[in-house]
Amino acid sequence: MEAENKTIITAALTGSQGNKRKNPYTPVTCDEIIADAYECYLHGAAIVHIHVKADDGIEREINNDKFQYIKEGIQSKCDLIINFTTSGEYNHFEGMDLIGTADAHQEKRLRILDVEPDIATYDIPTLNFGERIFMNPLPFLRKLGVEMQAQKIKPEVEVYSVGDIALAEKLMAEGVLEQDAFFQICLGISGGTPATVKNLLAMQEALPQGINWSAFGVGIHHLPILYTTLALGGHVRVGLEDNRYYKKGELTTNSELVKCAARIIHEFGNTVATPDDARAILGITR
Repeated sequence: MEAENKTIITAALTGSQGNKRKNPYTPVTCDEIIADAYECYLHGAAIVHIHVKADDGIEREINNDKFQYIKEGIQSKCDLIINFTTSGEYNHFEGMDLIGTADAHQEKRLRILDVEPDIATYDIPTLNFGERIFMNPLPFLRKLGVEMQAQKIKPEVEVYSVGDIALAEKLMAEGVLEQDAFFQICLGISGGTPATVKNLLAMQEALPQGINWSAFGVGIHHLPILYTTLALGGHVRVGLEDNRYYKKGELTTNSELVKCAARIIHEFGNTVATPDDARAILGITR
């Protein structure tokens, strides 16, 4: 079957704000994340997107020892493509919660790449992320892009608006962002573009020609965005980072969301991409 008929499922397991208070099935320890990743692999995920938590199971953390442990644990079980977040931790400044600010903290974010994931996130915008401010200044993005190219780590370019796509194209033109990046359209984040079919269409049309892309909608917008993404020829992301429910009032698991996505892909007439398929589609050579 041709590559364009193969759909990649990314499972976003935990997220920066996921915890067991919100959904008891959320994996927060390293061993829980490894086990959940393997379950998602069994049901059709080709990529797992991973955040790590502090020992309290609530706060996000940059901890390369935990990233390394998770990477080795997953690789001992299966050939999933591993995608680590570079989004950082929370910092506090004059009563505001900031994500990813300060030179020393940005250097810590860069050093996540030393664990050598297959993919790492490349978040384009600086924006109000709920009650916090997500900081991604251009000097940091330039350093991150150059470092990813040097280490042959595929960037997952997370875009929250059409303007983010234009900025990504500028960085590609400068040569600091890989030309064959993997774009992730993020819809429904507070402070970003609302998750509507019209907004997804506008963002998909703004993408660089021929680029590989995926999309997700947060919460109740999960399924409309998934269906539309398939219709537009994109790949899909599911998981408890973005959506805690299988249906109204029914909490779910990562593996159930992956299983649901795989069923929809089959019903659409596509094939669920294996990790090897996804490596070929995305040009991952690690």
